[in-house]
Amino acid sequence: MSTPLDDVINGAPEVVGRRLEADTSAEGALLAAVYQASDRDTDAAARRQLLALDATRYGHPDLAARLAATAVPGAPEARWAVEWATGTRLSPRPSRSLPGVFARPLATVAIDGRPHLVGCGPEPTVHVWDLTTGEQVGKPLTGPDEEIACLAPVTVGDRPHLVAGDENGSLWLWDLITREQVGDRLTGPAGEARELATATIDGRPHAVSLGKESLRVWDLTTGEQRGEPLTGFTYWSPLTTTVIDGRPYAVVGESGDLHVCDLTTGTRADPLRTCHQVDSLASVTIDGRPCVVVGSLDEDGLSVWDLTTRELRGERMLDDPGAIESIAPLMIEGRPHAVTASEDRTIRLWDLTACRQVGRPMIGFPAGVDRVSAALVGGRPVAVDWTLRVWDLTEQVGTYLPGHPYVEVENLSRVVVDGRAHVLSEDEHGTTQLRDLATGTLVEGDHPAAEDTAPLDAPAELADEIENSRGAARLTVGGRPYIVTASGDTGGWATSEVLVWDAITARQVDRLVFPCDVNALIGTPEGQIVVAFGLDLAVLRPVGGYPEAAER
Repeated sequence: MSTPLDDVINGAPEVVGRRLEADTSAEGALLAAVYQASDRDTDAAARRQLLALDATRYGHPDLAARLAATAVPGAPEARWAVEWATGTRLSPRPSRSLPGVFARPLATVAIDGRPHLVGCGPEPTVHVWDLTTGEQVGKPLTGPDEEIACLAPVTVGDRPHLVAGDENGSLWLWDLITREQVGDRLTGPAGEARELATATIDGRPHAVSLGKESLRVWDLTTGEQRGEPLTGFTYWSPLTTTVIDGRPYAVVGESGDLHVCDLTTGTRADPLRTCHQVDSLASVTIDGRPCVVVGSLDEDGLSVWDLTTRELRGERMLDDPGAIESIAPLMIEGRPHAVTASEDRTIRLWDLTACRQVGRPMIGFPAGVDRVSAALVGGRPVAVDWTLRVWDLTEQVGTYLPGHPYVEVENLSRVVVDGRAHVLSEDEHGTTQLRDLATGTLVEGDHPAAEDTAPLDAPAELADEIENSRGAARLTVGGRPYIVTASGDTGGWATSEVLVWDAITARQVDRLVFPCDVNALIGTPEGQIVVAFGLDLAVLRPVGGYPEAAER
């Protein structure tokens, strides 16, 4: 049975969030996505309005109307209804949250045949989560006094282990079954454990660490360093390991080059130029051939390189994601895929054989996403990000009207085309979109010029409010004039406000919230508000008015 809407709106967010994640009904999955789309830690009346907005953005106006009609104790009925809204910044896939604060770094590993997540929170300890149950399990892995910078799963004697590197340059090894440390810590030069991978050399498990300048190989059975370090690398070079012709190799990204290092002989081949700046790496096998996935810091996007032929495989995958900071390879239905995390606050799924993005990006993060991992849970592929959200990579939630694709909308105007009212939006790059004001449908072809805006007739008491706002408009609701203002910059997270003021008394009578910065708004002769928030637009119409304002 689906969770009652009264509980969704008026209940404690942490309780409602857990309840919705456990709700297996069709509406429960949609409600969970809607509930996670925006900031939930606000008052119930604002939460009701945000949920109705996000339900409309997901293409479910009937659910939006039911949410808006739900009573909130001590608050008046909703005064505005969403006519339509775009959903560029909605996550298309359902997610659930693991208990905890965050996990950075993180990795996935099989323990007793079940997929688990291992990751470090605010303390220098490693926690373990069962991805099937969603619960944190067992005692934390302890030992380091310094912050853990990197970690990697490894099999030692047919048992799952975890090796981690701390900020002091030491490596630590734990048995993931007993949760006990194995042997003494392996100590290298300070700062010499910024990146970490594992490899099997001569049949024995090894850790490969990369620090400020050198690549070091450690025998995890004896605890000894193997051979001399390879030098000449920078502090933030990404690292992965692979097998070529049966021999273990390390691959290091240095500027725009790949350095392929033979871990048996300690030698390296000539550098392979791949892009302007390598930011992340992952090794994969495609059609039986060893390949490496390269995430770029610049416009070169994501690319796949065959390490045998040393050539680019297929086309570069470009979708303006910003710097790709983390790559997690994953097999889906027998095809190699990659999950990427980018500085533009998105997680994306890529088909590495077809060299294309799969579906829309997952969004909703307070900052750039610099860590992601992936696993199969119950046969279904999932991604896990550093905020401990687990994303189902096979299921899509809702439909949506696309807004502006890349940069925020900064200008709005109402125009009339062939006798119908339209809204013209312009983003920070000067790209315009024309939409039917009644339906939100995009209109192709040449766009008309924006109409001149008449001076705003507002009471003097609101002069400072209007001057400091991102936009202001005058409209008439129930025969009475009102001023609406956008409250300004929130830093792109939490909520931004549109305030409604009585134009006669200059008193605030309402507050509307939006999931990110409101950069522009306009009013219409019909009393609607058109709001630009981030990449998206919404049109709201008044319902009921403000009879208490007229009584003052």
